[in-house]
Amino acid sequence: MDKNKDFESNLEEEDKELLRERCWQEGYKGASRDWLIRDASTKKFQIPAYSTMKESYLRLTESNNSRNMGKREQALLRKFREEAMSEIIKERETKTEIDDYCTEYEGNFHRDSFTTNDEFHTGMMEQIQKYPLYSSKPMSIYQFAVDRGTARTKDTFHKNSNFTKPLSEQLNDGPN
Repeated sequence: MDKNKDFESNLEEEDKELLRERCWQEGYKGASRDWLIRDASTKKFQIPAYSTMKESYLRLTESNNSRNMGKREQALLRKFREEAMSEIIKERETKTEIDDYCTEYEGNFHRDSFTTNDEFHTGMMEQIQKYPLYSSKPMSIYQFAVDRGTARTKDTFHKNSNFTKPLSEQLNDGPN
């Protein structure tokens, strides 16, 4: 009687798992299906009947793969592991103090002495009604220094005969 209940409950679980697999949807980008994530070492393998392998045979596990260690080596490994863990815990507990630094906001958008000009802001009622950008007071400023560059302002354009000819002459000349 108990075997039948166990068998029925196993069938119900398998049916639920199949239904979940068929109705699976990606919850986030790169999500894996449950059967991809499942740990294969805990699940017993179904071996085909024509194989000579049996489930009762000993399978290699991590403990079988690792070489035998002596007591001294185990004690050293334990000691190093504890030291590493204590160092990591100490590093996480210490808070790093942030020194004064200049950010883009502080450099260009913030000045301690800046105050808003209420008269200027209230004088633009048409813009306030038309554009939502002007509905609130300005909270920060933007400072901008114009880079003058390397060109001399007196001699920006030099006289060139190609520029001074009329367009009709330029088009009628053709290649020489």
